[in-house]
Amino acid sequence: MLTLLLATALAAPLALTYPAELLPHQGWPALEGEVTGLLVEAGSHEWGSPVGWTGSPDRPNYCAYRFFTDGQAPWAVYFEDRDGVGHNHLRQWRAGSSWTQPIDSSMFCSTTGRHGLDAKVHVVRVEVNHGEPVKPNLHFVITAVERLNGTDAVPMDPEEALIAARRAFDEGLRERRKKLDLLWLEGERVAKKASEAQPTEHREGEPDVRVFPSWNAAENTMQATFVWVRQGSRQFTREEMWSPRCPPGAPCVPPRMERITSTWGWAVETAAVYTLDAKGQITDVTWHEPKLATSAP
Repeated sequence: MLTLLLATALAAPLALTYPAELLPHQGWPALEGEVTGLLVEAGSHEWGSPVGWTGSPDRPNYCAYRFFTDGQAPWAVYFEDRDGVGHNHLRQWRAGSSWTQPIDSSMFCSTTGRHGLDAKVHVVRVEVNHGEPVKPNLHFVITAVERLNGTDAVPMDPEEALIAARRAFDEGLRERRKKLDLLWLEGERVAKKASEAQPTEHREGEPDVRVFPSWNAAENTMQATFVWVRQGSRQFTREEMWSPRCPPGAPCVPPRMERITSTWGWAVETAAVYTLDAKGQITDVTWHEPKLATSAP
């Protein structure tokens, strides 16, 4: 009797079970002609990697700022660039706007020092598309920048503030380490019990910290959300008899055995949201305590 091997890919990473507002993604509001927020350089930093618009760490192979404000998903912003010297230069671009005046635009980051932006994180007030409103969109063009951090209104160093928040988060993780480890072992136990009679492939991911910074313009405060997640998976194989469904009298292939590979997954998560005042001092923290999520084939 024929045995057919059906190879299946590993299950996709489990979706985080915490509220979506902790790591908002794929959704942007319309913007007026001016907005205040954070410019944050994508990539890996001492305080971690900021998330992108998908909710996963944003580590592109090029240097670029993202814009965060009021707890919304980050924007992949461009700057007006008539010289065409920035990354991904776009000529005569209408970015998310119904207006008729196109803009020559590029992406920039701290290494260029344009507009006085020479750090990896800045609090800024920006002009959007020469003051024109922008429709809900991943992109918009910054046509003027006012740097606010380091002024009387916002004396903080925003990068140092994020470093301080990350240190506080790491300390909170150490306090929760025993519970995180116990939940991990419980998820592993459930997966092993489900697949113990079959050959398995066991995979354990490294812990991943997702960072979501934002700026609350109304309160003149920074929010820094840190989500710690570790995911594992365990594949197992079973054989089942497959019988085709054929109309009466029609030619039909004989039944056969199928070998089916399935995956159990588990993930342990914890998160904390820090509020920092205009001086960069932590004024509030909300912890989302460790929890276990599992997925069955």
